[in-house]
Amino acid sequence: MRDRSDVTKTRRIAKDGTEKEHEDLLAELSIDRTRALAILGELIQDPEIEVREWAIDTTASVLGPAAAPLLLKAAKDRDPGVRDLAIERLLESHPVAARSLVPLLLRKLNGPEFFDAVGAMWALAQLRRRDALDEIREAGQAGRRAGKTFQGITADVVNDLLEGRDTELVAALERHDHDRMSALAKAASLIGSPEALAVLRRCAESAPDEDCRLACAAALRRGVEHE
Repeated sequence: MRDRSDVTKTRRIAKDGTEKEHEDLLAELSIDRTRALAILGELIQDPEIEVREWAIDTTASVLGPAAAPLLLKAAKDRDPGVRDLAIERLLESHPVAARSLVPLLLRKLNGPEFFDAVGAMWALAQLRRRDALDEIREAGQAGRRAGKTFQGITADVVNDLLEGRDTELVAALERHDHDRMSALAKAASLIGSPEALAVLRRCAESAPDEDCRLACAAALRRGVEHE
């Protein structure tokens, strides 16, 4: 029978632990993966979003590909932010397992939640699902009809990414296509070429407005992490 004190202690550190407590806990969980799987399996269903997000990040970093079953479960979380985080971590740690999410992602394209549709587009792009292009385009058009402009912009950029228009996307980022900068920056991080990362770096340092600089800086960090 599992020791509940393990779960209680880990939950406390997840919410309020010091940096040293976090480091020690991660080291412990990395040593005993069976114990880690049991503890994180409970915390990934915690009532608090903050704890569930911590459990998702920790599951991916500690368990690697073995995290797939827990991340697949978290990808159906009731909170859209938690769902997107789980999908993102699954794509990073186990792209093959992430393929099983394609039917869910296609449903999310047509769901009522704006963030679900946008997140699904990016996930399909990372999975290189060119067979989903028609559905992505339709979701973009539906978003525009509903006044969700960014959903339409994302669909356009993801369409270009899946069609292999890397050069055009990086060039648009370089010339500061303002309304599309957030989506272009994310696309550049997925392209990940030396040229794309160099343009992201210049944008992060000298784009004319703070929002674009921040978007490029965040995308640059993701791109560098996955080099």
